[in-house]
Amino acid sequence: MPRVLLLLFYCFSFQVVSAQTTNKTLDSLQVALENLKKENPSIERDSLIIMNLRDITYEIPAGDTAQYNAQKRYFQQLLAFTPWDKAQAHYDFMSGTMHLFTNELYAAFYDLERAMLAFRQQKDYENYLRVNNKFIPLMSWNMIENDIPEEAQQRYLQYIKDALSLPQVKKDTAVWANIQITLAGYYIFVLKDYQKCYENAGEVIQLIEKKNRLKWFDYYYISKLGQSLSLLNMGKEKQGRAMLNEIIAVCQQNKNLNEAKYVLSQIGAFAGRYYLAKKDYANALQLSLMGEQNANFLNFPYYNNILNQTLYQTYKALNQPAKAFTYLEKVKKYEDDAEARKLNQNFGEWQIKYEDEKQKNQIKTLENENLKRGNERDEWIRNTLTISLLIGLGLVAYVFYNNKQLKIKNEELKTKNDEISGAMFKGQTLERKRVASELHDNLNTKIVALKWRFEALDTSKYSEHDRKVLSDFVKVLDDIYMDVRLIAHNLLPVELETQGLPVALQKLLNNISNRHISFHFLTEGVTHRLEPQLEHELYNIALELINNILKHAQATQAWISLTQQDDRISLTVSDNGKGIDLDQNMNGVGLRNVHSRVDNLNGRVQITRQSTHGTNVQVDVTL
Repeated sequence: MPRVLLLLFYCFSFQVVSAQTTNKTLDSLQVALENLKKENPSIERDSLIIMNLRDITYEIPAGDTAQYNAQKRYFQQLLAFTPWDKAQAHYDFMSGTMHLFTNELYAAFYDLERAMLAFRQQKDYENYLRVNNKFIPLMSWNMIENDIPEEAQQRYLQYIKDALSLPQVKKDTAVWANIQITLAGYYIFVLKDYQKCYENAGEVIQLIEKKNRLKWFDYYYISKLGQSLSLLNMGKEKQGRAMLNEIIAVCQQNKNLNEAKYVLSQIGAFAGRYYLAKKDYANALQLSLMGEQNANFLNFPYYNNILNQTLYQTYKALNQPAKAFTYLEKVKKYEDDAEARKLNQNFGEWQIKYEDEKQKNQIKTLENENLKRGNERDEWIRNTLTISLLIGLGLVAYVFYNNKQLKIKNEELKTKNDEISGAMFKGQTLERKRVASELHDNLNTKIVALKWRFEALDTSKYSEHDRKVLSDFVKVLDDIYMDVRLIAHNLLPVELETQGLPVALQKLLNNISNRHISFHFLTEGVTHRLEPQLEHELYNIALELINNILKHAQATQAWISLTQQDDRISLTVSDNGKGIDLDQNMNGVGLRNVHSRVDNLNGRVQITRQSTHGTNVQVDVTL
């Protein structure tokens, strides 16, 4: 299914966001926020602060993650003590909106869904519709991008029906039209029901024809575009193309309108994809270039990336590798920028957690100081009773004080060591990401480019032997590309960061299982995420042992288990191969690495040779 569908939905969401933005300046909103902070805590004050934070979100320059994180940090502090029952829903709403502005669409999807369900439960229909109008386009995108099951699609469609059933929707043309256009997109791209798409788009057209067509220019002609694409896909080529040409002519007559540029960019994306699929490359190229020319004003990197992908595929089909490579480079640059945004987002979230922890430590220190002062006052009272009691209590206080100070020093030392260890791990993680990115984005891009150059050679004058040599060489380049891609992935798997160790191990085994050896994975008792450093070390230990099996064991079956019982976690790797020589192979580089990593975890490793055949390695770590 075409990924470009997302842009139809998302751009309408972006328009509604813009319409909701107040005319207040960022400075005036921040001054108002500081004044509210000085008032006595109350539900009324907290609700006004939260509304102010929401307005500030729309005034912050798009993509300014530093200011976004500052807003989130203060909001999280407010959540800790405010009694207002709608505070969490507003936080999820604000967080989802920020993710939208920074093109972090998956994060936006989950935050907005939580906010929407909370407002619905609280019967706050005004805010429910605000969130719904942002969430519905993302919901449709999620259905298309992830090919979700039918029952999940029905749940999402229920959100749309629920919104349409509210009387407030009928009073808001923009919200109603946005929902109907979303449904039309769902019919044409997911269900392939072109007739239903045509009818839904027609309802929007009929409503707007009763109003000011110029005011609702983009909604009107996007709906016309939906009808045109439906006709083309139903085989009514002449009628569909005539309607498409009519839309283009009207938009070019009003080319000074941003709405007209927006519609032309959509025509380029959707109709360009249609003609590319039909192998009508002349029309595909003409319409896609028109879309690119009119999309620049949107300042929406994800949308431009979709157009770059379309143009890359078109030029590739036209056998124009130089131009195709130009657009491929733009696609790669966008992916690099997206990775950088992800790293900045992760750092920002870590910084928020760090600041919260720092504040908690300061509060704890003040409590300890107050306790200490109380003890000293009690000691002074007791010392006034008798000189003998003074001496005895003085000695007790002295011993107690020294022990307490020693404990504090030990705790501070442990905290510093933990911070150093955490910083080293974060640094190593960032370096692995950098190396993986260099391998994947730079080296593999060059390998692909080299492969294309060889594929583009004119072999008509080559002998059969030379053609075979060239074909074998291209296959070798493919193998190199896959090897580098696997190495880059295993340096720091995405699944390990986002979903945890069990999912990452399962994904690894799925990737390496083949007809020569079958891997089996079992996990038991692991119900929560482990510490990131522990997960990473255990993953690398498993990777090292699996590599030994592949290279040396001559096995046909291998078993990996990850179990947790109370405060102990165990990783076991075994196989039915020839078995390890405990006298000769214990000093190999791979096993030395395993022992070193286990020592870093203060764990224990036991390597045994099975009585008949095979090797069993068990690693135990105390949490």
